[in-house]
Amino acid sequence: RFWRKIWSPYETLDEGAIRGGVLVFSSRILIKGAYFIKTIILARLLFPEDFGLFGLAAVALGIFDLFQPGFNAALVQEKGDVKKYLSSVWTANILRHGIFALIIVLVAPYYSAFFEQPELTNLVRVLALSVLFTGFENTGIILIQKELLFRRKFFLDLALTISEVIVVIIAAYFIRSPWALVIGSLGNRIAAIISSFVFHPFRPKLELNWGYITHLFSYGKWLWGISIISFLMSRGDTMVIGKLLDPESIGYYQLALGLALLPSIEVARVLNNVLFPYFSKLQNEIVHLRHAFIENVRFVFALIWPITLGFVALGHEFVTLVYGERWAPMATIASVVIFLGLLRTFEYLTNSLLQGAGKPDISTKSLLAQVIVTFVAIVPLITEFGVMGAVYALLVGSVVAQCISLYALRKYFHINLLSVVGAITYALPSALLMFIAIEGLLSLSHISNGTALAVGVSFGAGAYFVILYLVDMLQGARIMHTLRWLRRNS
Repeated sequence: RFWRKIWSPYETLDEGAIRGGVLVFSSRILIKGAYFIKTIILARLLFPEDFGLFGLAAVALGIFDLFQPGFNAALVQEKGDVKKYLSSVWTANILRHGIFALIIVLVAPYYSAFFEQPELTNLVRVLALSVLFTGFENTGIILIQKELLFRRKFFLDLALTISEVIVVIIAAYFIRSPWALVIGSLGNRIAAIISSFVFHPFRPKLELNWGYITHLFSYGKWLWGISIISFLMSRGDTMVIGKLLDPESIGYYQLALGLALLPSIEVARVLNNVLFPYFSKLQNEIVHLRHAFIENVRFVFALIWPITLGFVALGHEFVTLVYGERWAPMATIASVVIFLGLLRTFEYLTNSLLQGAGKPDISTKSLLAQVIVTFVAIVPLITEFGVMGAVYALLVGSVVAQCISLYALRKYFHINLLSVVGAITYALPSALLMFIAIEGLLSLSHISNGTALAVGVSFGAGAYFVILYLVDMLQGARIMHTLRWLRRNS
């Protein structure tokens, strides 16, 4: 009954947004699951240096993101009928993507020489085709988002994901080199072009109205600053590692980040869908806002702590069993990265509060400080500690950013620092007891990685939730109260 209601036509904007949110969330779970399975299979077929070389090649394309004019965001924000703009945007995209693809092809040898990796030249040049292909995607798909056509977007996103996963796995099975990842990327872009015309009836024409382009650019230009910060956060560390170390280190680093940050960030993002609009409604009620924030910090970290300490206890078994023995060095990196997930979780929660209360500038300043500190620290730390130095730099940058957030919480919402620390550490004793129990169990038994992982997860999860439930009951059932609140407001 629930899913029939989700798929049925909606009558009001609120219904469309709510049902769309459920579909987007469901789509996200399926897509993340598909990508996780893809990564596991590829890790069995390819080597860390293959992922590293492709990661460096992809960074070259990422530089293109620094020059995004923000047309899509402008079209979504634009009031009224925007179909008159679509053909001009499509034509401008073809020209812009074509020019940048040519530039990437020309600078590829210099980019390769900078990292002292001759193989990068051809990888980057072929990958430049994906930039060119992107320009041909039907701009009509922007209307899917603008008009809240979430059911269509659900199938569009799944189609792209499935096509990419199938293509890259088949390519990796036969080729066993970074070129498999390149083929997967190109296959994704070709599928995106085809899907964009299948899933929306609009057919763009080759025409260019500079008045339309200038009008849209006047809005989109303000997104450039965010694009630069996002690029540095997502790609800058890879460039530094590529210059100072080697592709193999990049391979370990990127997969460790993807694995260790996945649980905490996904939990926080799901909660953000509820908390952001809720905090927006409470922005003039400081007392209620403060209470709601603390309660949700306590609940979210009650979910994150067992994942964090559980991975520290069982990370080696998980990595070697799922990814293979060749990826064993990644377990050490991931066991440190997972603590970065704690900081990122708090970052998502505070951003929900700050943006919901009408103070998004604090989030931007915090992110900028994080970028600056990270890249001041990353070179000396990598020089001293190798690839682990990059993780330490991310941790230092994130700590500084969260200190700014804590200051903002106290200044604007009168939230006491001890209250925040108490909410964050509320479930920590239960998680520590779980960690000790798992370590004790594994030390007393001599079992294989697979058995150790299954027993450790089952025993640890059971022990944690029993201990947490008992502790929570003794302290007024705070976690249960927050869980009931979330159910009412989801």
